[in-house]
Amino acid sequence: MTHTQPESDAIKTKYWASEGNLWNETPGVKADPGVWYLDEVVFTTNIHDGSYVATAIEDIGNVPQIYNLRNAYPNPFNPSTTIEFTIPVSNNVKIEIFNIAEQKVRTVLNEQKIAGTHRVVWNGKNEFGQMVSTGMYFVRMNSSHFVNTKKIVLIK
Repeated sequence: MTHTQPESDAIKTKYWASEGNLWNETPGVKADPGVWYLDEVVFTTNIHDGSYVATAIEDIGNVPQIYNLRNAYPNPFNPSTTIEFTIPVSNNVKIEIFNIAEQKVRTVLNEQKIAGTHRVVWNGKNEFGQMVSTGMYFVRMNSSHFVNTKKIVLIK
């Protein structure tokens, strides 16, 4: 894919919309001085009847350059806390909660994520749907290239 320098900081890309049987324009590529970012490309094809082939480019903002598990907020929390993390490439990400005895309390997330900043909320419940007790817990993020742990505190 080759591009020429746009007059502004973004260019329009086109995708085929089968519903209107026409080409639509959408912003999707941003340019910093001398650098191009193609955030995400999604291809959809209906193979059964060949009625459409659609491509879309979605602007998801700047892709982070590093893996990072940020501090959960609020912390201390009651009854839920938000866990935010960044990944620089698409990857399977697992977010788990452990108690101070190093026993797994809950797997909050275990799925493939695209590069970017993501958030997941832990509602203070264990794998059985029961509220856990007041105390200190640990959030562990694990991907193929990164492992990190943060402390969180549940208060009632």
